[in-house]
Amino acid sequence: MDFMKMLKAATLPIGIMIAMVIAADVLTLIPVIGLVGVGLSGLAFFVLNPILLGWSGFKAAKEMGADLTGSAITGALAGLVVSIVSTIIGLVFSLIGGAVVGASSGAAGAGIVAGIGLIGTIIGAVVLIPVFVVGGAVCGAIGGYAATNMGKSAPAKK
Repeated sequence: MDFMKMLKAATLPIGIMIAMVIAADVLTLIPVIGLVGVGLSGLAFFVLNPILLGWSGFKAAKEMGADLTGSAITGALAGLVVSIVSTIIGLVFSLIGGAVVGASSGAAGAGIVAGIGLIGTIIGAVVLIPVFVVGGAVCGAIGGYAATNMGKSAPAKK
């Protein structure tokens, strides 16, 4: 198994998922429409990310000829990359949010927000990384299964 080929197959799904994380984090910084960012984040996590992780397994099977295991590993690898990058992006945006609060309300508020953001990032990393890796493996395997069995019809019943 060549991990670089797997990453190449999953590059587009990874890029889309990271772009959604950045868009949601940017929207949460804007006070008036912060809830839109939260909603986009939920939509991405529960609907679009499983589809994109499955797509990475599908692409691995179609482009690399990966079997079910290779597709699952590709999905898990994509999930790992996205979760690590998402954690780092979340930390950066929580620190930016602390700076925004500090500029608007004073130093005490900024310290509180930055502390909460740091604690949230640590908890998020502990929870997010295993969820994305396991979920990526499952979705990648499903995508790989779909790719290998696409176009095959069930045998006719006698």
